[in-house]
Amino acid sequence: MSEVTVSTPPSAPIETSTMPGMATTLGVIGILFFVASLVVGVNLWPETSYRYDPTLIDFIPSMIWIVAGVIECALFMALAQVLAYLDRIARATEARITARV
Repeated sequence: MSEVTVSTPPSAPIETSTMPGMATTLGVIGILFFVASLVVGVNLWPETSYRYDPTLIDFIPSMIWIVAGVIECALFMALAQVLAYLDRIARATEARITARV
């Protein structure tokens, strides 16, 4: 069998440590949504007293806020990761194009 060697042109170093500004902004927004929903959820948490024991239905609004905050945080973090990944792809493609020219 004949051996085939493929030589790749030298490319510029790819910066993988930088994160695009929009991805950072989405990450910060996700964390802020999580913290805000925690604050609202804790404020809506029913209090027990000697006259009133909260039922399961009384906990629903606070749990909805807390779960919504977790979901929003996860969504915004996922979007930030997608943007960072697309930015790395764009930088790698740009480096290969400039190396060929």
